[in-house]
Amino acid sequence: MLKVALTLLVFAVFVFSFSHYGHSNEYQPAALNKPLARQLVQQPEDPLGTVKGAENPALIPDQIAYSLLFRLLSDRRTDPDGKQARAYIRQALGCQECDQNGGKISQQTHNSVATEADIEAILAAADEFQRQVQSLDQQAKLTKDCHWPLPSKNVMGELSNMQRQKEQILASVTNDLPRRLSETGNSKLLKFINERFKRNMKLIPSPVSPPGGPGWRPQQTNHSH
Repeated sequence: MLKVALTLLVFAVFVFSFSHYGHSNEYQPAALNKPLARQLVQQPEDPLGTVKGAENPALIPDQIAYSLLFRLLSDRRTDPDGKQARAYIRQALGCQECDQNGGKISQQTHNSVATEADIEAILAAADEFQRQVQSLDQQAKLTKDCHWPLPSKNVMGELSNMQRQKEQILASVTNDLPRRLSETGNSKLLKFINERFKRNMKLIPSPVSPPGGPGWRPQQTNHSH
C-alpha cells in the first residue's frame, strides 16, 4: 500500500489547493488563499522506494491521482469555495476562454476548447466520489481512533476492505468521466493529470510493520493520505 503526498512546489504556479474539511489520518488539502510558502514544512529525506512524480509521472497510478484531485475539488461549502474550484479546473483544462455561449462560436473554435459543461461535469464527479466514500472515511477514522497505535490483524483487514471499497467507487466514477465530458474536455483533463498534476505528487512506501510494531515510524509528508 502506498501513501500519497502532494508536494507543493513554489515554482509550480498552476498548483492550487482548497480549504480542508477532512478527517485526521486522511488527505487534508490546505487553504488556497494562504501563501504557498507558509504551507511548506521541513521534510526528512524521502525514504527508499519513494516514487517522485516530478521525475517519473508515469509511475503515479491514475486512481491515486484522480482520488487526490476529487478530494481537492469536493465538499465546496461556500460560494467562494465553488469559485476557487471552478477557477482551478478552468486553468487545468487551459480554458480561461472556455465556450460559455452554448456553442455559439465557430465550429473549429468550439472543437478546440473545453466547455463550462466540462467544468461542471468534473466537479459533479468529484462530489459524487466524495459523497460515496464519506461514510467509509468516517468509519475508517473511527476504527483508527479506537485501535491505534496497536491495531490487530482483524482491524487491519477491516481497513483494507474499506480501502478496496473506496477504490471500487473511484473506478466507477472515473470510468464514467469520458461519457460526462466532451471529447476535448476529456483529452485535456487526461493531459493535465499526466503531464502536470502527477508531477506534483510523491508516493511514499508504507511501513512494513503495523503502527507500534518493529521498525514503525510515522510518515511525515506535506499532506498525508
